[in-house]
Amino acid sequence: MNETWYQDPYPGKSRKWLVIFSVIAYFVGETIIQGLTLFFLSPEQNVDSAMDVLLLLNSYPLTYIILDVIWMALFIWGMSACGLKFFSRQKLPSNFFSGVLIGVVLIFAFQWLIGGLTQWLYPEQVDSVNQTILMNSANQMPNWKIFLCFCILPAISEEILTRGLIMRYFVPKHPFLGMVLAAAFFATLHASNLWIHWLGYYAMGMALAWTYYRTGRIEAAMTVHFINNFIATIPMYLS
Repeated sequence: MNETWYQDPYPGKSRKWLVIFSVIAYFVGETIIQGLTLFFLSPEQNVDSAMDVLLLLNSYPLTYIILDVIWMALFIWGMSACGLKFFSRQKLPSNFFSGVLIGVVLIFAFQWLIGGLTQWLYPEQVDSVNQTILMNSANQMPNWKIFLCFCILPAISEEILTRGLIMRYFVPKHPFLGMVLAAAFFATLHASNLWIHWLGYYAMGMALAWTYYRTGRIEAAMTVHFINNFIATIPMYLS
């Protein structure tokens, strides 16, 4: 078992409750940011219904992006101040790039298998709710927004919330359990109307978790996540 990835500079202290608090705090912060965005923009955007709210937020107005980036930076800083550290200044391990490559291959293999199964079982519902929302949102967004909001920011925030917090600090001495829990949390974060869509995100989460465990660096999982999202958004840039 790779024991180097969960070494903690604060030995003997439980991290479980701090992890739970951090996850709750993150989503409370996101809710506040969404509320502030609506407060600033709703008078000029004619937001009258829940669907209007959803469309406005998913178009990622600049106010929302700025507030979200500030909140993410504060969140990472706050966790670091509490001892939940994710990034290392040490040089990359020798298996970093091979881990990233294998992680990317695993994700696309899972997507191919589950995509084929979805096409067979649910030919009229191949795309998940999450994919449909993203595609509809991208139609109203410039390419730089698509790149930032669909590729960079999710790769950072989702990896810290799932692989980082759960694998690294919730159950660090039980990596397989951490992979299972992190993948389940990751899949649940993505809107899915069918069990097979949830399974697809779960498989992706397991590939990312394996990448993190193999390399011991959250940056590797973030890189794989970014590559997957970037390739998935290429049709959006061309549309």
